[in-house]
Amino acid sequence: MLPFAPFARFAPFAALAAFAPFKRFKPVEPVQPFTAAADTLAAGRARRLVLRRGEAVVVREGRLWLTREGDPHDHVLTPGAGYVATVPQDVVIEVLGGPRCRYERHRLR
Repeated sequence: MLPFAPFARFAPFAALAAFAPFKRFKPVEPVQPFTAAADTLAAGRARRLVLRRGEAVVVREGRLWLTREGDPHDHVLTPGAGYVATVPQDVVIEVLGGPRCRYERHRLR
């Protein structure tokens, strides 16, 4: 170590500068949500889903009727619309009009 050098204590790290030159990093591409399941539900059938916190149900085709446990209001989801669970909960889904409904479950966080 050099005596009286203003930044002498950083001298051991100077060798690392050759391995990590200062330049712009490439932007990181956004991470796509993990698709846990994609399924089709036929008319007249109901399905119980156990959603974790941050999990979403997204409708791709048809209309879906969603009922949450402990919620007096029902939800109707159309194509492109979805529902995100803010707490772990059970939901029941059923096709609302039409022969079938295609939906996906995504884990957002």
